[in-house]
Amino acid sequence: MLFFIIIITAVLDQLSKYITAVILDTNQEIVLIQPFLKIVNLKNSGAAFGILEGRRILFIIAALLFLFFSIYLYKNILTDNMLTKIGLGLTAGGTIGNLIDRFFYGYVVDFIDLSFWPVFNFADLFISAGIIILVREILLNNY
Repeated sequence: MLFFIIIITAVLDQLSKYITAVILDTNQEIVLIQPFLKIVNLKNSGAAFGILEGRRILFIIAALLFLFFSIYLYKNILTDNMLTKIGLGLTAGGTIGNLIDRFFYGYVVDFIDLSFWPVFNFADLFISAGIIILVREILLNNY
Protein backbone atom coordinates (compact mmCIF):
# COMPACT_ATOMS: atom_id res chain seq x y z
CA MET A 1 0.00 0.00 0.00
CA LEU A 2 2.76 2.47 0.95
CA PHE A 3 4.72 1.97 -2.27
CA PHE A 4 1.52 2.26 -4.34
CA ILE A 5 0.80 5.65 -2.73
CA ILE A 6 4.39 6.79 -3.34
CA ILE A 7 4.29 5.79 -7.01
CA ILE A 8 0.83 7.25 -7.69
CA THR A 9 1.73 10.50 -5.92
CA ALA A 10 5.00 10.96 -7.82
CA VAL A 11 3.39 10.06 -11.16
CA LEU A 12 0.45 12.46 -10.63
CA ASP A 13 2.90 15.22 -9.74
CA GLN A 14 5.10 14.64 -12.77
CA LEU A 15 2.12 14.28 -15.11
CA SER A 16 0.59 17.54 -13.88
CA LYS A 17 3.90 19.37 -14.40
CA TYR A 18 4.28 17.87 -17.88
CA ILE A 19 0.76 18.94 -18.88
CA THR A 20 1.41 22.43 -17.54
CA ALA A 21 4.65 22.68 -19.55
CA VAL A 22 2.91 21.47 -22.72
CA ILE A 23 -0.02 23.89 -22.39
CA LEU A 24 1.81 26.97 -21.09
CA ASP A 25 5.08 28.70 -21.86
CA THR A 26 7.19 29.79 -18.89
CA ASN A 27 5.43 32.57 -16.92
CA GLN A 28 2.28 32.25 -19.03
CA GLU A 29 -0.98 31.83 -17.10
CA ILE A 30 -4.59 30.72 -17.47
CA VAL A 31 -7.20 32.23 -15.16
CA LEU A 32 -9.63 29.57 -13.94
CA ILE A 33 -11.52 31.46 -11.23
CA GLN A 34 -10.91 35.20 -11.20
CA PRO A 35 -9.19 36.38 -8.99
CA PHE A 36 -8.63 33.28 -6.85
CA LEU A 37 -7.21 30.51 -9.05
CA LYS A 38 -4.77 30.60 -11.93
CA ILE A 39 -2.57 28.00 -13.57
CA VAL A 40 0.85 29.45 -14.31
CA ASN A 41 4.10 27.85 -15.46
CA LEU A 42 6.85 28.97 -13.07
CA LYS A 43 10.36 27.65 -12.56
CA ASN A 44 11.32 27.67 -8.87
CA SER A 45 14.99 27.05 -8.15
CA GLY A 46 14.43 27.76 -4.46
CA ALA A 47 12.53 26.08 -1.67
CA ALA A 48 9.09 26.95 -0.34
CA PHE A 49 8.20 30.57 -1.09
CA GLY A 50 11.31 30.80 -3.30
CA ILE A 51 13.76 30.97 -0.39
CA LEU A 52 17.36 29.79 -0.83
CA GLU A 53 17.14 30.17 -4.59
CA GLY A 54 19.78 28.33 -6.60
CA ARG A 55 20.78 25.82 -3.91
CA ARG A 56 20.07 22.78 -6.10
CA ILE A 57 22.58 20.40 -4.49
CA LEU A 58 21.40 21.33 -0.99
CA PHE A 59 17.79 20.52 -1.92
CA ILE A 60 18.73 17.24 -3.59
CA ILE A 61 20.73 16.15 -0.51
CA ALA A 62 17.92 17.23 1.84
CA ALA A 63 15.35 15.31 -0.21
CA LEU A 64 17.50 12.16 -0.23
CA LEU A 65 18.08 12.41 3.53
CA PHE A 66 14.35 12.85 4.08
CA LEU A 67 13.62 9.75 1.95
CA PHE A 68 16.15 7.68 3.93
CA PHE A 69 14.59 8.97 7.17
CA SER A 70 11.13 8.00 5.86
CA ILE A 71 12.35 4.48 5.12
CA TYR A 72 13.79 4.27 8.63
CA LEU A 73 10.50 5.44 10.17
CA TYR A 74 8.53 2.97 8.09
CA LYS A 75 10.72 0.00 8.92
CA ASN A 76 11.31 0.72 12.60
CA ILE A 77 8.56 2.87 14.07
CA LEU A 78 5.47 3.68 12.04
CA THR A 79 4.42 0.38 10.50
CA ASP A 80 1.09 -0.53 12.11
CA ASN A 81 -1.19 2.40 11.32
CA MET A 82 -2.82 2.85 7.89
CA LEU A 83 -3.04 6.66 8.22
CA THR A 84 0.64 6.79 9.06
CA LYS A 85 1.43 4.80 5.93
CA ILE A 86 -0.71 7.18 3.88
CA GLY A 87 1.08 10.19 5.42
CA LEU A 88 4.49 8.68 4.70
CA GLY A 89 3.42 7.74 1.17
CA LEU A 90 2.16 11.23 0.34
CA THR A 91 5.22 12.89 1.82
CA ALA A 92 7.72 10.54 0.15
CA GLY A 93 5.90 10.63 -3.20
CA GLY A 94 5.79 14.43 -3.19
CA THR A 95 9.45 14.58 -2.24
CA ILE A 96 10.31 12.25 -5.13
CA GLY A 97 8.24 14.37 -7.53
CA ASN A 98 10.14 17.54 -6.65
CA LEU A 99 13.44 15.64 -6.49
CA ILE A 100 12.97 14.48 -10.10
CA ASP A 101 12.52 18.11 -11.18
CA ARG A 102 15.56 19.33 -9.27
CA PHE A 103 17.76 16.49 -10.46
CA PHE A 104 16.88 16.70 -14.16
CA TYR A 105 16.03 20.39 -14.61
CA GLY A 106 17.64 22.26 -11.71
CA TYR A 107 14.31 23.74 -10.66
CA VAL A 108 10.81 22.71 -9.60
CA VAL A 109 7.82 23.47 -11.80
CA ASP A 110 5.17 25.32 -9.77
CA PHE A 111 1.79 26.02 -11.36
CA ILE A 112 -1.08 26.40 -8.87
CA ASP A 113 -1.62 30.08 -8.05
CA LEU A 114 -4.24 30.82 -5.39
CA SER A 115 -3.42 34.56 -5.41
CA PHE A 116 -3.17 34.72 -1.61
CA TRP A 117 -0.44 32.05 -1.32
CA PRO A 118 2.87 31.46 -3.14
CA VAL A 119 2.59 29.36 -6.30
CA PHE A 120 2.95 25.61 -5.64
CA ASN A 121 2.51 22.21 -7.26
CA PHE A 122 0.91 18.86 -6.45
CA ALA A 123 4.13 17.57 -4.85
CA ASP A 124 4.02 20.46 -2.37
CA LEU A 125 0.36 19.71 -1.68
CA PHE A 126 1.08 16.01 -1.11
CA ILE A 127 4.04 16.77 1.16
CA SER A 128 1.97 19.20 3.25
CA ALA A 129 -0.97 16.80 3.55
CA GLY A 130 1.38 13.94 4.45
CA ILE A 131 3.09 15.97 7.16
CA ILE A 132 -0.26 16.99 8.64
CA ILE A 133 -1.35 13.34 8.75
CA LEU A 134 1.97 12.24 10.28
CA VAL A 135 1.95 14.93 12.96
CA ARG A 136 -1.65 14.04 13.84
CA GLU A 137 -0.84 10.35 14.09
CA ILE A 138 2.34 10.92 16.10
CA LEU A 139 0.52 13.17 18.58
CA LEU A 140 -2.54 10.91 18.94
CA ASN A 141 -0.73 7.58 19.00
CA ASN A 142 2.27 8.53 21.16
CA TYR A 143 4.97 7.20 18.82
